[in-house]
Amino acid sequence: MHTFRLLSWAALLSLPLLSCTSAASTRVPDAVKQAFETKFPEATSVRWEQENPQEWEAEFKQHGEAYSANFSPEGQWLETEMELDPEALPDAIRRTLATQFGEYEVEEAEAVEQADGTRIFETELEHGETTLEVTFRPDGTVVSQLQEEDDQDQD
Repeated sequence: MHTFRLLSWAALLSLPLLSCTSAASTRVPDAVKQAFETKFPEATSVRWEQENPQEWEAEFKQHGEAYSANFSPEGQWLETEMELDPEALPDAIRRTLATQFGEYEVEEAEAVEQADGTRIFETELEHGETTLEVTFRPDGTVVSQLQEEDDQDQD
């Protein structure tokens, strides 16, 4: 019984790993690596994952900051995300957070630069067992909001 329980937990904990393919098991296309090295010549600690058949993501450090950048299989840059301290969010976004999401705590924040030149900010907000993923324009306008219920077991 103990072995069955242990194997069940191991299988359950490995499920999130199936959503992305590690570059260790799939070769990163040369065009993707070359485009990355051209755009981010000072990147260190690079880790690759295939997000889906049409997108590769590199997680890396640059100038002491954590980044991720996404590319098409042909090497076209799609977007770059940079982790931010929530206090570094633009004032307009912080005002929107205070007025529309006052009961939520900002757990994570990222600045996102997209290929079309658009800059947005992604946040993860928590209140109790509710988690919101909210995307903002720099002027504080909410672009999208996704709610996820906390699914962690409280044993």
